[in-house]
Amino acid sequence: MGSRHCGNSFSGVGIALSNTGNGSLTWSQPGGSGFSLAPSSGRLNAGASIPVSLSGTKSNASFKISWQDGGQGSTNSVIVSVSCVPVIVNFYMAPPTSASYDCNSNPGAPPLGARFTLDNTGSNIDVGWQLTVNDPPGFVQAYGSSWVSPSASQRVVAAGATAQVFLKPFTDPITGNGVCTAEGNSPYPFTVTVTVTSGGSGSYTFTYYITGLPPVLF
Repeated sequence: MGSRHCGNSFSGVGIALSNTGNGSLTWSQPGGSGFSLAPSSGRLNAGASIPVSLSGTKSNASFKISWQDGGQGSTNSVIVSVSCVPVIVNFYMAPPTSASYDCNSNPGAPPLGARFTLDNTGSNIDVGWQLTVNDPPGFVQAYGSSWVSPSASQRVVAAGATAQVFLKPFTDPITGNGVCTAEGNSPYPFTVTVTVTSGGSGSYTFTYYITGLPPVLF
């Protein structure tokens, strides 16, 4: 069996005990090994198996489980080895980490959305993350909304997997005001920040450069 915990302690590693004989047996774990099983003892009928949770304070070691045929007679034992698999975390925001849109390309239409990818394919543990919308000063007060609605604000990316997040920029459906009218007729860097909350550390920024419409002159 193996454990992905290489520190001083680990918990919740699952093993299965099976009785491949033709009679019942009782089993238990002797103390003093630096490991503990839950449950710590039991009885198995012929052909039966049971899941057991292992916790301990050692790595790259082994411990013994004792068993008796029918709960009596001589005591036998089996050695269970515990190996240490180093934790690997290689989580990042995959390129491209920016996009751009010119509102002048289709005046009056809502701006196109953007998306980015969180890549956890190089990790052997799950990584949790949380997204923060970085609103320009005064934007929420002026429009009653953040500059963008993300498809997710916090999730967990499984080990070996990727996840995409879609960003929908704000436009008022009645007035048409929003990101295209907020910051003038030049590319403005609207941003969101992704912060790792479990399984690792770090933060990543996605930037959406939006060129607004020129001001209406009366």
